[in-house]
Amino acid sequence: MSRIPRGFAFVLCRCGCGEVATIYDDHYRRKQGYRRGHSPSTRPPRRPCIAAECGNIALAHGLCSAHYNRVRRHGSLDDPRPPETERFWRKVRKEDGCWWWTGAVDGQYGRFWIGPRTQSGRIVQAHRYAYERLVGPIPDGLHIDHLCCNKLCVNPAHLEPVTGVENVQRGIRRARSGQPSMRPSKRKTGATSSDAQS
Repeated sequence: MSRIPRGFAFVLCRCGCGEVATIYDDHYRRKQGYRRGHSPSTRPPRRPCIAAECGNIALAHGLCSAHYNRVRRHGSLDDPRPPETERFWRKVRKEDGCWWWTGAVDGQYGRFWIGPRTQSGRIVQAHRYAYERLVGPIPDGLHIDHLCCNKLCVNPAHLEPVTGVENVQRGIRRARSGQPSMRPSKRKTGATSSDAQS
C-alpha cells in the first residue's frame, strides 16, 4: 500500500483494486469533477467473481456486487433462499380440485424462477414445473392442456400433455360450448370455479 500524503483523507480506489486513491489531474477535475482512483488507461484488468458459477465482474474482495452483499447480509456465499421445491409449494393454494398458483403471473400462466440467481437461472411456467416434478418429463413437442380450464391450476390431475394442434382444437371446442375460462383477474377477486359457472 502506498503512503498517504499529509492532509489527504484515506480513500480507496473506486475500481476495487484496493490501492489508495489519488485525484485525477487538473484537466479531469475541471471537466468532470473530482474522481478518485485509476484513470481508465491505468486501471488494472477486471477479474471475474470468485463465487462458483458466477461470470460477473468482481468489484470488491474478489466478489461481484450480488455476492458481496450476500456475504455482508448473511455471512456466507451460500444461497439463503429455501430449496427450489419448497419455494414452489409455498406459492400453491390447494382447494377442492384445483391447486391455485399464487406466485408471479406472466400473461395468463404462473411463472417460477428455477436455478441460481445468476445468468444460469431461468423462468419456467408453473404448471409445467409441477407436472415434471410430480408426473415426469413432458415429451418433446407436446403442450400441457388444462382440463379444468383454469390456467393458474398446477394440479397434475388436471394437466394433460397434448400436441399443439389438439390443444388449440380443445380450446375452440370449449369456447363454443360456453365453458368458462378462468383468468388471473378472477383469482384476485377470490372467485372459485363454482362461482364462475353460476
